[in-house]
Order: sequence, then C-alpha cells, then structure tokens
Amino acid sequence: GLVTSAGLNHQTTTVTGMSLCVGIAMENGLFFADVIPPSLLPFLGNSIVTGSLVAVLLTLMFRFRPWHGVA
Repeated sequence: GLVTSAGLNHQTTTVTGMSLCVGIAMENGLFFADVIPPSLLPFLGNSIVTGSLVAVLLTLMFRFRPWHGVA
C-alpha cells in the first residue's frame, strides 16, 4: 500500500487520515447528508468510493504542488 511502500511522512499521513475520516463520515451520513445531486450519487454515494476519491485528489495535490522545502 501507499504507507508501506513510501514510508510514513506528513503527506501519507494526511492522505490516509483524511480519506479515512471522509469515508467514515459518509458511512455515518454526517458528510454531504442529503445534499448530493442524483447525478453524483455513483461517485459520492458510497463511502469507499468517496474515501478513495479524496485519497486520489490529495495525492495529486501533493504530487503537483510547488516544493518550497528546506534542502
């Protein structure tokens, strides 16, 4: 998986934690409760799909952001 292959750092911890939280919130109906349009239900109606989409989007965001770290 992502955590075991890349190691545990702030990026993988953020991606893992946020996708897990969004997935759990979707499962409990606490996130997007009755707000999802019918056209987006196939993508956002399932907690596993929603958590996976959050993980992919955060991974892409971290991958393509400008790096201003200290060498």
